[in-house]
Amino acid sequence: MVMKCVQTRPSAWRSIALFVLTASTASVHAGSNDGHAPHPLHGIGTGAAVRAPQADTIFLDGFEWPNAGTTGAPRGLALTNQSAPMNTGLVIAVDNTVVDAINLSGWIDVQANNVVIQNSIITSNNWWGIKYESGYTGLKVVRNTITSVAGLGPDNGGYDYGVSPLGNGSMEVAYNDISGFKDAVDVATGNVHDNYMHDLSQFTGAHTQDVYVWCGGSGVTLLHNTMLNQTAQVYSTAALYVAPDCGSQNNVTVQNNWLAGGSLVLYGGGSTATDIRVLDNAFSTAIWSPDGGFNGTVGYWSGGNSGNVWSGNFWGDGPNVGQPVTP
Repeated sequence: MVMKCVQTRPSAWRSIALFVLTASTASVHAGSNDGHAPHPLHGIGTGAAVRAPQADTIFLDGFEWPNAGTTGAPRGLALTNQSAPMNTGLVIAVDNTVVDAINLSGWIDVQANNVVIQNSIITSNNWWGIKYESGYTGLKVVRNTITSVAGLGPDNGGYDYGVSPLGNGSMEVAYNDISGFKDAVDVATGNVHDNYMHDLSQFTGAHTQDVYVWCGGSGVTLLHNTMLNQTAQVYSTAALYVAPDCGSQNNVTVQNNWLAGGSLVLYGGGSTATDIRVLDNAFSTAIWSPDGGFNGTVGYWSGGNSGNVWSGNFWGDGPNVGQPVTP
């Protein structure tokens, strides 16, 4: 069972505070795929490790967004070193496989149903950290550190996708620390929650975003993630890109995320989008001030379309801290 917690923001927000705390690690049970343990601050979590927040933790009135101390492979867990060929990766072709506690140099190609990838470090040498093939469903990517090596791979370090489905199969992506890719997570169907996505790759011709929501799936939830797009202006698209250029977007919930950077911080799905709910998110000027993105805050939002809701979104810092963000 997957437990989820939706927290609403207090009626009055004050200023951002940064705390420097010492990380600690609880015991880890390798091989378990139940995937859930209490979170130290807000009562939910995935994986067996519980850690205190580290430096640069983002707090607003005691509410914490994901960061390096609360996401990624559990510290102190003994990992098994593995490597995978660039051309094939580590192929997972058996249903219900659990990949647990590995330190992989390479990438993973998922060709099966109900695969769990957890408690691991994946250092990509190809286009993907995890490629999720079309025709499969039920992927869970939980509490991993997924990154790349600049200068390696077929595009010399452009590493396009941290987690990328090639179809519309359902997936859960949770409590991961993802960096070094053009897109941290692509999703068409599923739940992306409690991830720390940051330090996207910078290379000529890239259009970077922390999360790219494709149309054609059966529903997407983006809950309580940190999405930071710090790439240079020539490369950068968005923190969150609900794609306005792939057909009609429908049934996307964006709630309680911390968003910063991009050309626009958030692309809202376009003129035909329906049932897009953007609720209680904090927009930050830490990368581009005063609008969060270098060309503005929000674009391609159609507030009059059926089911589209914009509510409770606010500035988490900057000159208008605590004030509403309007599209």
